[in-house]
Amino acid sequence: MAEDGSPLLRLPAEIRLDIYHHLLLSDGAKTLAIRNRTQRDGSKPPNKLAPPFKMFGRTIPRRSTAETPYRLKTDVEIHSAIMCVNRQTHLEASELVYGKHCFDFGEDIEAVVPFLEDRTLEARRQISEISVQLKPAKSYEGWNDDWMDLCRYLAEMGTLKKLRLVVQGGRPTGTWDGPKELLVSDLRLLWRIKHDIMAWAGGLALLRGIPEVEIAPDVRYLAPPTTAAALLYAALSASINTSLVEFLRSDLKLQATAAEETSCLCLRGWCGCGEDCRTVMIGW
Repeated sequence: MAEDGSPLLRLPAEIRLDIYHHLLLSDGAKTLAIRNRTQRDGSKPPNKLAPPFKMFGRTIPRRSTAETPYRLKTDVEIHSAIMCVNRQTHLEASELVYGKHCFDFGEDIEAVVPFLEDRTLEARRQISEISVQLKPAKSYEGWNDDWMDLCRYLAEMGTLKKLRLVVQGGRPTGTWDGPKELLVSDLRLLWRIKHDIMAWAGGLALLRGIPEVEIAPDVRYLAPPTTAAALLYAALSASINTSLVEFLRSDLKLQATAAEETSCLCLRGWCGCGEDCRTVMIGW
């Protein structure tokens, strides 16, 4: 529809804003979860997934070994067709869609860059907050490459206002012999010797221009540590929102802040965290 002939654009700007708000924000959801689409998703009705794809697009993550397009996981009613009326409505509505939501990619960090590349330049500039999850103790093959690519992309984009890092940790169920927490000097040593448990911090060093990097611990049950790797992981987990945040501020010069701890403390079955806890509990 031509912009000069659109009845919608002849309405006062405040009325158009109310219309966009009703169509795009009526559910009140502040976070939109974006995930890789897996074979298990095929059991869901196609019409349940189709509307969100009109807004978020379809793609194949180029850095993923599997051909899995990303999808909108959050069950929200977003009537994104209004953004396709013409260029002006897309520009006006983009701030509500992209500026008023946090886009949460969970562990699927390889989906972030394709998602951002599928947006228009104007839409990317409106995106204010992204959330990803890190697992310092475990990562799949090629994870560090995906992570570094993501950090470089965000650094070059230069418009992101907040990056939320959910750092997964483990808390032993009982007492154990060994360090209970790490100091900033300990983290600095691990960083300088390039220990695997601090490998992900290398990407963060590229993100000094982001106004806020929020560190949110996600603590899960951990079997009593008996190996050196498990002892180190338990100590690091206890330091996520204290020494780690201080290290990121002092050594990597990030505007790091600590968020409240979230916990997945269910020993069996489903606890509401969205995952089967029997498969995500960390054992050594």
